[in-house]
Amino acid sequence: MQLLTDYTRLRDVSPDSYMTLFHDSMDNPMAIWEHAFANHLSQASRNLLLVMVTMPYQTLITDVERSYQAFNLTYSKHFGSTMGPQDFRSALKELDGDFLTYEREGSNTIVRYQNPSVRDFVKKYLTSACTEMALLIEAVVFFEQVKFLWSWKYDGGGQDALRRMCREDPAWVTSLMRKVLVSPPCRIMMISRAGVTRKEHWPFPFETKVALAAEIGTDSCTPLLDLVQKELSKLEVEIQDRRFDRNGLADIMEALASHVDEGVEWALNFTNTGWEALLAKPLWAYDLRPLRRLIEKCPSIIPEDALERVKEAVCSVADSVASGEWDLDADGFRYEAQSLESLAEDLSVDIASDLEVIYSLADELEEESGRNDEDVDFSPSSRCEDESTDDEIASMFNILDITS
Repeated sequence: MQLLTDYTRLRDVSPDSYMTLFHDSMDNPMAIWEHAFANHLSQASRNLLLVMVTMPYQTLITDVERSYQAFNLTYSKHFGSTMGPQDFRSALKELDGDFLTYEREGSNTIVRYQNPSVRDFVKKYLTSACTEMALLIEAVVFFEQVKFLWSWKYDGGGQDALRRMCREDPAWVTSLMRKVLVSPPCRIMMISRAGVTRKEHWPFPFETKVALAAEIGTDSCTPLLDLVQKELSKLEVEIQDRRFDRNGLADIMEALASHVDEGVEWALNFTNTGWEALLAKPLWAYDLRPLRRLIEKCPSIIPEDALERVKEAVCSVADSVASGEWDLDADGFRYEAQSLESLAEDLSVDIASDLEVIYSLADELEEESGRNDEDVDFSPSSRCEDESTDDEIASMFNILDITS
């Protein structure tokens, strides 16, 4: 609503046109962003909004700046425009409040769109801005950006643009994937360490990255599969040493399914290695999920005896959890029971007796926890640990200094 009442953003709108703009904006909220984007933002700010659409929902300002500088340089070279050292900070200041919002997190600052409709507008804009879409891909810095662009499958999104670039310059796309396979992460998650919870970088497993390269190579860029084969040979060493991510490994096997069906030797060999690794010593229901996914999505690549071995693995995990050898709380036991129950139903495995024991363990722990709670002293302390001083409260509002 501020965009419809701010004089600085409406000074070029005549009184006769204002009501039309107002009603159009109420019927189509994206019209608000379209008017401001086209008429009141600098190119530096527009470039920042375009970059943000390829980034995770919330991103550290240092990662946003790195992506922005790469795109801004690529954009200025293509269009012969001027790029200044203060473009990023100027764009942050111009977009503050209306388009973007900033949140202080310890020593870091997190950036995100002020409203989901802003992101929706930028995505819609990009579907008809082929040149800018291609420049965004050319300037990619992080794996997460490629992952987003490839997953954007509809309405002329990033996948179509990536496919065009695969056809036009497969060697360049291979170079891009080689770069992002080793790039640092930009996605962040809430992490607890030593009793302290904060947002930190959370990398994708290397297997997940290779799986995306295999998917793009299979779909649109056959030369990229040469890179995939080289990376798979490295992963096989990690698998032999029992150092691998189960879900990421299943992602690769799914991406290679069509090659396995065609009898491609390197894909078939790696998939067989993958099955053996996934079937070896699963400890929890979580370890069995990648196997179930492959059975559901890629039944044609299941080795002859794999299905029976998966069923045996479900029984083995259920027996292990029911034995009580794992130090789980009530929620942990109940989660395992529910997950195993779902797996057993899908695979027609009878683990009813184990499930009864696991649920009983959860109930016993809950009862014990309830008895312990009766002994807890809830008397108030002289000062609550979460109580903040006036100075601490004031500091919370110093989110981002972008005035310099």
